[in-house]
Amino acid sequence: MARRLDEMYEIYITKEVLLSAVDFAYQFYPREFFANLGGKVKKGKLIINQLYFEPFRSDPGRVEVKTPYFSHTTNFVGTIHSYISEIAQASEQDRKVFGLHLINFIMAVSPSKMKDLVAYDQEGNKVEFKIITHRRS
Repeated sequence: MARRLDEMYEIYITKEVLLSAVDFAYQFYPREFFANLGGKVKKGKLIINQLYFEPFRSDPGRVEVKTPYFSHTTNFVGTIHSYISEIAQASEQDRKVFGLHLINFIMAVSPSKMKDLVAYDQEGNKVEFKIITHRRS
């Protein structure tokens, strides 16, 4: 996708997408979880309302995507993955691939709850977002 995040005004992620991602992160614990995010840019807003799974390998402290099946679809806008830590701090490897996506979410999880959720732009800067109820595309 050629657009840059700084062209947009607001970022929204649906509660359903976020809850699904958190649920899968709990299921994968203590391994990391990874998924792609789908959505649309409309009227100065990025609305994330889909979660896509690709084959990936996960170990404690590492996730590796094998084949980018969905990265060429028109509604692919970013990624979400979990860390097994107290904070959702982007790693050096994360920052190397941020430029490929409009938005990148990292969540820190423990066996019982999500402790932190942070969104980053293509350059690794933290960005604000809002959680909304389901919005049809």
